[in-house]
Formats: sequence, C-alpha cells, structure tokens
Amino acid sequence: MLFKLAVVAEHRPNPTEGFRVVAGALTEGLRRAGHRIDLVEPKQLRGAMARWLVNPPDVVIFAHGPGRGTVVASALIRRLMKTKVIWIATRPDLAGLPSWLQSRRTAHGVICNRVRDDLQSVAIDAEFVQQYIGIAPARVAAGGDSAHPWPDLAAEGRLVVLHVGHLRSNRGLEVLARAK
Repeated sequence: MLFKLAVVAEHRPNPTEGFRVVAGALTEGLRRAGHRIDLVEPKQLRGAMARWLVNPPDVVIFAHGPGRGTVVASALIRRLMKTKVIWIATRPDLAGLPSWLQSRRTAHGVICNRVRDDLQSVAIDAEFVQQYIGIAPARVAAGGDSAHPWPDLAAEGRLVVLHVGHLRSNRGLEVLARAK
C-alpha cells in the first residue's frame, strides 16, 4: 500500500551531519518504494501545515529531534487532522518543556535508540520502536571489559575510535582526552 507522506527534515544533496544522513536515507528509501513525499524544511513547517488542512498527508514523519517545536506541531496535527505522526528520535531535546506540553497525544509512533521517560511523557499513547540509529550502544563498552564489542581489535591491542560529531562540551570529550 502506497502512502502520501510528509517528511519534515533538513535534506541536503550531500549530507555531512548524522541527522541529515538519516533524513536523506529515509526520504530516498521511501521514494524508491513508490511513496509520494512532500519534503518540508523545518523552517517551512507552518506553511505546510496550513496546506495540510486542505490536503492532509497520510503520515507526517519528523526526521530529527524531537524538540519543543516538534511536540507542539505534532499535537496540532493530531488535533486538526486524521494524519499519523511518526518521530525519528535522532536527538531528543525535551529538557525544560513547559507542563502544558506534558502528557499529550502527539506522536503515534516513535523510533528511537532507547525508550526514555522524557519521550514517553510527551507522547503518551505512542508506539515505541527501539531501532538503533547510528552505532548500537551495546557496541561501545567502557573500560577494559573482557566482553569487548570488537574482540578482534582488542586482542590486537588496536584502538577503536568513536566519532562524536561536533566538538561541544556535552559530548564527553574529557573521557577521550583522558584515554589519550
């Protein structure tokens, strides 16, 4: 069955950011499967939602976040349309959401690395699917554990390098600095 889908994502021809790679792969895969895609940049979401009131998609997929804007938009879509809302929770940013955004019916489905309390609190009736986006967390072990996720590399004494993206203080870079 083919669907009319709207994908809210920053889509670039040659993505370099992890979330853009995910959005590009998602969009291209859905197109190859024959689905009609309305690709919406986040900055153009308000205009798209106005269009959707007249001609709603079957499903809206938010391919990054979710954050405050995604939560608000999802709640409005569910209230005003018979459209399913899916979140690809690549990097949830839900800290400090006001209480009026808690305990809402927002997403119908959430695809995430792991089910988290903050996600559940803003998508109270969502179906959660745990699907690793990027490197599966189980492959990254702390310390010299004998159950090393890459035993062939550990046996040879070779280092495993984990790309953490942009250099920001919240990326745990002090751990890498100590390891060096």
